[in-house]
Amino acid sequence: MAPTTPKKKGQKSKSRTKKTQEIEISDDDRLPGIVYIGHIPHGFYERQINEYFSQFGKVLDIKLSRSKKTGNSKGYAFVKFQYAAVAKTVAETCHNYLFFNKLLKCEYKPLSDIHPDTFFRYHMTPNRKPKRLHNRPQTEEKVLSSFTEMLGKQKKKISKLQKLGIDVDLEGIVEINRSRLPLKPTQQPLEEEASVESTKVSKSQGKSTKVSKSQGKSTKLSARKSSKRKAETLDEDKVQTASETKISPAAKRLKRTVKDQSPPLQTKNSASPKKKPSRIGRKNKK
Repeated sequence: MAPTTPKKKGQKSKSRTKKTQEIEISDDDRLPGIVYIGHIPHGFYERQINEYFSQFGKVLDIKLSRSKKTGNSKGYAFVKFQYAAVAKTVAETCHNYLFFNKLLKCEYKPLSDIHPDTFFRYHMTPNRKPKRLHNRPQTEEKVLSSFTEMLGKQKKKISKLQKLGIDVDLEGIVEINRSRLPLKPTQQPLEEEASVESTKVSKSQGKSTKVSKSQGKSTKLSARKSSKRKAETLDEDKVQTASETKISPAAKRLKRTVKDQSPPLQTKNSASPKKKPSRIGRKNKK
């Protein structure tokens, strides 16, 4: 092998001579930056934009312009990065980038050039009050009024068609329960008449019941007093019977033995009356 040439003392290696290229970062680059992206293909929406551009740096917000009527994408968006330096590199690298047969158009936009409400989102809360009112249970008056409105509309339509020379019967098309429709004031069915008569009778009976109620109150008071007296007498009888029933069985036995041994008492009522002697007996004694 060829001998190596000795290095001179003043000679330095090339790696040492190369100066590291320092990137100058200003204070504006530390602020958030925005990139305008145009010619966005179909299917490249908010989630796909976030996944693709997050490889460059942290994405703070995305605003994809959409139609108010259909909600479809309009083909352009604004992407907000954490640092303006990252936004500048994205605008340089992705400009005229072929993406799904389209060339992306990227442009760096400072914060001063963007409207403050660009990334504003309105979180709409649905108004469920009309739905709740529509689905609530309807009263009979409401049902009847809706029937009458529907009949009026049908009559107007039929009258317009008759003027044009067209005869149409809508009764076969739309079935209406006419029994639930409100009757005219002149028309009253038999059931209603019977109910009116029954109400009159009940009113006359009600007056008599009021009088009977006033009498009933006095009778109730007298009945209460008599019931109290009866209760007192019953209590006294119970006390007497209880005192009689408290005799011991030995005393009962003594009573029975005394009754058997003692002769029956002869009272005035129990003593047999003396028989008067007859006339024949009197003569014989003489």
